[in-house]
Amino acid sequence: MNKIRYPLTQAELSELVHYDPETGIIRWIKSISNRAPVGTIAGSYTKGSRNIHIYRTGFKAHRLAWLYMTGEWPKKGIDHINGNPDDNRWCNLREATQSQNTANTRRHCDNKIGYKGVTQDKSGVFYIRVMRRGVTYRRYGFATAEIAHQAYIALSKEIHGEFARSE
Repeated sequence: MNKIRYPLTQAELSELVHYDPETGIIRWIKSISNRAPVGTIAGSYTKGSRNIHIYRTGFKAHRLAWLYMTGEWPKKGIDHINGNPDDNRWCNLREATQSQNTANTRRHCDNKIGYKGVTQDKSGVFYIRVMRRGVTYRRYGFATAEIAHQAYIALSKEIHGEFARSE
């Protein structure tokens, strides 16, 4: 059985798959098993992102895309700019710390206020929270959720820069 030493190199990866940076799709160009015929899209979904197994080692598709395009493994994590973990187009990928990646997440599905980062206390006053590297930044005393959300956007951009997401 063929074995690839870890870490996988760009040259080894390029012998097995083709990555299309316009679509983000990775296809097999060499069959390594009965479940990976030439021309098919590589991998399967696990927890919202695509996993690709190469000789019994699992890799996230976005990390393979980074290796394919740059020739190096990412030094940090990989962030999907639009927040969609299945969108592996090259223009949608960037290196990011865990903190930056977390800053770029969408509003939680159980958010009852309807705005990311906005909470209402028992007295009905709205406040905002932004976290970075374990530190929580809070601002209190907003009369409406909309006003609080505008303050959240400004604070998030100040703290997270290009990684800030307001939705």
